[in-house]
Amino acid sequence: MARFCDVAVPVPLDAAFTYSNPEEMSEPCVGGRVIVPFREKRLCGIVTELHDREPKFEAKPLLQVLDTAAALTPELMQLGRWITHYYIAPIGEVLRTMRSSAALSDMASPTRGWKRCTPRRLSDRRCARGRSRSSRCWSMPCSTVLLMAK
Repeated sequence: MARFCDVAVPVPLDAAFTYSNPEEMSEPCVGGRVIVPFREKRLCGIVTELHDREPKFEAKPLLQVLDTAAALTPELMQLGRWITHYYIAPIGEVLRTMRSSAALSDMASPTRGWKRCTPRRLSDRRCARGRSRSSRCWSMPCSTVLLMAK
C-alpha cells in the first residue's frame, strides 16, 4: 500500500498536493476522488499519483476516499495532463471539468434532472434568473451539488 498520494484540487494553482494515506483508510486509486484538507476548507480532489516518496514537509492525511474505482480512466488522466501542459491550465481545474463532463455523459440528455426556469407569475416577463421569457434558461437542481461531510 502506498503511503502518500498526489491530489489535484480545484484551485487556480498549477500543482498537485501530497497527502498521506492513513493505515486505517482504504487505499485510493489513481483517477479516484478523495476529500482532503486544504487551508481551512475540505475539498474534493482527484488522485494523480500513488507513491512512497516521503515529502520534505509533514503531509496532511486524507480525510475520506470517495471512489474505490477510478472516476477518470487512464486515457482521460493522460488527456488532462496534455490539456494542462498545452493550455497552461491548473491540473485541478482541468480534472474537475473532465469529471463533470464524464458524469454528464452518463445522462440521456444534458438537461435531464434540470428544471426549466419559468416566470413567477404569468405577468412576469423574466424568469427566476432574470432572463427574458423567450431565452433558454435552465437551473441546476440542488441534488447535483456535492455536499461534503464536516
